[in-house]
Amino acid sequence: MTDKRSRLSPEDIQKLLTDPSDGVRADIAAKVAREVGAKSLSDEEREIANAILRGLVKDAAERVRKSLSESLRYADELPHDVALALAQDIETVSLPMLGSSPVLSDSDLIEIISSGSPQKQIAIAGRPTVTDRVAQAIVETENPAAVTTLAGNEGAEISESTFTSLIDRYGTMNEVTEALAHRENLPITISEKLITLVSGRLRGYLEQHSLNEGQADQLIQESRERATVDLVEKAANTHNVVALSKQLKEHDRLTPSLILRAIFTGDVRFFEAALSVLADVPLKKAAILIHDTGTLGLKSLCERTDLPDVYLPAFRVALDVYREMQEDGIDEDRERFRARMVERILTQFHDIDTDDIEYLIKSLQREGGSKAA
Repeated sequence: MTDKRSRLSPEDIQKLLTDPSDGVRADIAAKVAREVGAKSLSDEEREIANAILRGLVKDAAERVRKSLSESLRYADELPHDVALALAQDIETVSLPMLGSSPVLSDSDLIEIISSGSPQKQIAIAGRPTVTDRVAQAIVETENPAAVTTLAGNEGAEISESTFTSLIDRYGTMNEVTEALAHRENLPITISEKLITLVSGRLRGYLEQHSLNEGQADQLIQESRERATVDLVEKAANTHNVVALSKQLKEHDRLTPSLILRAIFTGDVRFFEAALSVLADVPLKKAAILIHDTGTLGLKSLCERTDLPDVYLPAFRVALDVYREMQEDGIDEDRERFRARMVERILTQFHDIDTDDIEYLIKSLQREGGSKAA
């Protein structure tokens, strides 16, 4: 129930008549706004209150309009014309409404975004909920502060295409990519783009530390591929993994070493998707060929790709380990799978004298030339 001291009273009306100062009008504006927000008015009382509000939004005193905006920012039964008038006001008046009012429509917000006021754009970008339409308009503002706010706003419903546009425009800005990286639910393809952006920034740093360009590129590729494998492990569903594989192929990042890295950690789902995309065959068909217990299925699938033949034996060993662990009823734990892979590699690849699986990957990279005929 509304506190009586906060409600408009006959004494307030008398005070307004005898002392029509900015302070008195601001106080009355706040009281009217609180009554509107309390939802306890009758239809007749609400009509009177709305009439008072329409008069107050035209008040010459900024203090009065600001008091009104702050008090009405969460009111969901506010007349649209009153909310819009306050939202289109000067920044000191409009920001509370822009940041919170549920009455403002997407069209209202987009029109205000296009007016070019940076602070208003930031306020809209930080609203409790932001639709993709509004997010697109924010991305197009060329206002890094507003985009950073949007990127970090978990209440913003941003589509994959809008995320892509955001990264294409602002991906070189650390504050934007950092805000994106902290979001809880990024599409996997967007996360991979971020990994690529961040790892690419390492090149200058590495070259400053006496590494030549080739060494720097090798370290960057390795760090990016490790992060990508970690990303795939957290992917929600197979559709996302296929989309990621297609994106990696499109940008020449679906490398043999990345595929090997994934299968060596037991990520058969990514392995299936990657070979499906590289061979340009449906995922189900690729999976059947991969899990063929004979020797021809995987070989025929790999022959449709540009993967060097040297990788085929390693793929087979990884798949054998995967099948064994499934038959043994062992959970698909990455570290356990990796440990068994190391053991199996050491027994089957006698020419590689190392207990480090990373060395095997590098060795295969160096060995991998063109495919054998």
